[in-house]
Amino acid sequence: MIPSKAVDSAERLGSAIRDARKRVGLTQSELADLLDLDREYVARVERGVHTQYFDRLVELLDAVGLALVTTPKSLLVYNEDPGGRDS
Repeated sequence: MIPSKAVDSAERLGSAIRDARKRVGLTQSELADLLDLDREYVARVERGVHTQYFDRLVELLDAVGLALVTTPKSLLVYNEDPGGRDS
């Protein structure tokens, strides 16, 4: 079983994406083609090139006591009741 991993940096997110891509047997070029992206973009994401947006998102999550976690989709359970939304 593939463990869930906390993602608190662009590098860790990139590593998780790279590991998952390899696990499903895709090259960077194949993944880029599948998503209509440039292969170099995929490479930058996998290297964890920092983006201000991602860094701020991690700070926001941390401030409210949440963590971004990567988990295989096959292990997820979705809550069908979206109640409790606060706008």
